[in-house]
Amino acid sequence: MEYYFDETLFERDYHLQSLQDVNKWIPVSELLSFRRIKKIAEDSRLDPAGQEFLDIFSTCFETSLNVEIKDDKGVYFVRKRENYNDFNKLIKDFQSYGIRKASQKVF
Repeated sequence: MEYYFDETLFERDYHLQSLQDVNKWIPVSELLSFRRIKKIAEDSRLDPAGQEFLDIFSTCFETSLNVEIKDDKGVYFVRKRENYNDFNKLIKDFQSYGIRKASQKVF
């Protein structure tokens, strides 16, 4: 998933951007129709429209640095993190300097 929402690629991917609503959310069902994602499902012997694959797929987004996910009554949506650069810088600070030093920089 990081591939599709990579900052450089996402800015050039007009198809992916066209799937966004006014708040920049994209239905996960749209992403499940992408060739690479279908291939992952096939390789895993899972139905790309099945609940098991959707659960695995949504877990990937929950741990993503580039993407956030929301569950709207069982319908999943994703979007590129608005503060992608700030968020990743904060994560790198935590990793580089330790939580105490990084939190002192932020707070």
